[in-house]
Formats: sequence, C-alpha cells, structure tokens
Amino acid sequence: MNLRTPLAIAGLVAAGILMYMGATQKNQVSKLVEASLTGNMAEVERLVAEGVDVNGQVTNGTTALMAASHKGQMEVVRKLIEARANVNMAGEGGPTALMFASWNGQNGVVKLLLANGADINARETKGATALSGAAGDGHLEVVKTLIEKGADIEAKAKDGKTPLMTASYKNALEVVKLLLEKGANPSNADNEGFTPLMFAAVKGNTEVAGLLLSKGADINARENSGGTALMLASHEGHFPVVKLLMEKGADPDLSEKSGKTALSMASSRGHEAVVKLLQKEKPAQ
Repeated sequence: MNLRTPLAIAGLVAAGILMYMGATQKNQVSKLVEASLTGNMAEVERLVAEGVDVNGQVTNGTTALMAASHKGQMEVVRKLIEARANVNMAGEGGPTALMFASWNGQNGVVKLLLANGADINARETKGATALSGAAGDGHLEVVKTLIEKGADIEAKAKDGKTPLMTASYKNALEVVKLLLEKGANPSNADNEGFTPLMFAAVKGNTEVAGLLLSKGADINARENSGGTALMLASHEGHFPVVKLLMEKGADPDLSEKSGKTALSMASSRGHEAVVKLLQKEKPAQ
C-alpha cells in the first residue's frame, strides 16, 4: 500500500532547483529557471530576449515552464509559452508542467496550459496523471477543470490506483463526491486488490466510506490476501468506520487467507471498543 504522492515529487524537484541555484557558477538556463520559479518577470524577459533556451533543463530535468507552473507564476508561464516553451516536456521522473500546476492547486495555470496544448492525460514514470495528483491533494477546482476538459477519471497508475482511490485514502471528501458524480467506479481495485472503500477504511475516513457505500461500493470486497474493509478498519481501531460498516451489512465472520478475522485483528491490537462492537456488545464509554 505504498500510495504514490505526486506532490512529494514536485516538492523534491523544487528543492532540487533551489539547491542547484546555490552553485556559484550559474549558467543562463539555470538563471532562467530560477527567475521563473521566483516570478522575477523582468529577469525572465531579459533572458528570453537574450535568446536563452526556454526549453533548457537543469540537472533534475526541470524547465523554466515547470518551475513557473509549480509556483503558479501565471505571467511568467504566459511569457514562456509565447517564447515557444514546450508545454509537454517532462522532467526527471516524468512530470510535466501541467502536473506541477495541478498537483499544487494552480488552477489558473492549469487552464492556461490546457489552452496551449498541454496533454491532459500524460503520465509520469509511475503512471500518475495531473488528475490523480490533484485529486489526492484535494484541489477541487483543479479537479473540476481537468474533468471538464476531458481527463480520464479512471486512469490507473502502474500500481493500479485510480484518482478515486487516492482521494479516498487522503480523505478528500469533496473530490470524492465530484468523482463519483462524474461516474468514477467505487468498486475498482488496484493491483493488490484494494478498493476505494478499503483505502477510506484503513485511514479511518468515515464520511468518505459512507459516501462510497451510498454509491454502491462492495462492502465485502476482498483484497489479494483476503482482507476486507472491515478487517482493515478493525486492525487500525477505527471505531466509527467499523460501526458504519457493521450497520451497512459488512460480514464480521469473513477471514483472510491467514485465518484472521476482523475480531481477531482488533483483539490482537488491543482495540477493546472495536472488539466489543464486533461481538455485538456495547462499546466502553
């Protein structure tokens, strides 16, 4: 369950940019990237006028356009596009300018990039898209924009995770609502068999779990080891989620391949209130 967090990629790249800029000898491309990152429009205009390569990359593969998009520097982005910056160039790890903007909630930049030919369904090396990163970090307006412009709401990363799974895990309730309204499948499973409901359950995201169930999520679906959402919530001691699942008809008698049940998991972890609930006794107050 190593959930990909695209925003972490953006943060690392931004940190790499700043480290690189600390070098004593800065070449012209690195100066342009730094100016774009910080929104120094006068410096950007000067360097562009001098003929600096707007598609040049610093050591981590970042371009001026990616840097400006990451920080939401709208006018810099506009200037770079006018100077023929490649909106679909990818940096180290595969992220594009659109991904940087989307993952950081820069909706204005997202719209500008899309209007200038950015590939809305481009993928980085692990299969994440602009939408999956925006969904996971709860950037509702960006998610709206991307869906309106045709982003694939069921796009799966290489590990099989969809935007709905990521949003469910991160407790991005409003994004989950929107994705479901737009037809996202609440019962899709990733490569390990985990469904959106399981991701919500393991993190104790009760409202998200309830919403998924209201849209037809399979309450007793099993991941590859035989575990269910109820087992995951019980193991973690998430009493409200366990209560919800029991009320909605989750089967407490199911066992995973090792023979463990929701009850045995809760008991082994010392979650007394969950144990009592699963035994149909009133939990301790």
